[in-house]
Amino acid sequence: MTKKLLKYQFLSVAQERMEYVKIAYAKKYSSLLAGKSDSGLSSKTIAKFLRGERMQRQTFLRLCALLKIPPLAIAGLEPLQSEPSNPVEEGTIDLNMEEEVR
Repeated sequence: MTKKLLKYQFLSVAQERMEYVKIAYAKKYSSLLAGKSDSGLSSKTIAKFLRGERMQRQTFLRLCALLKIPPLAIAGLEPLQSEPSNPVEEGTIDLNMEEEVR
């Protein structure tokens, strides 16, 4: 972990990186629930990450590592080296968590 990240207790996906993160997630998983078993995190936590809500640094780093995306760039703390290649269609991943399966 870089020293730059150590000074932050909470991190979130920067608004300008939301599309990039959603594409990375959609390339790896078919649904919000699909990433639950790989990450060991709740669907609610994964949805918070994909919506750009604040979360504990360790959880943020864990999800970035799982998706193989650069945490500093995703948090907006440094430039992103590559842009996403294709947009995520609206409604591809449901982030509302209205029908969470346990």
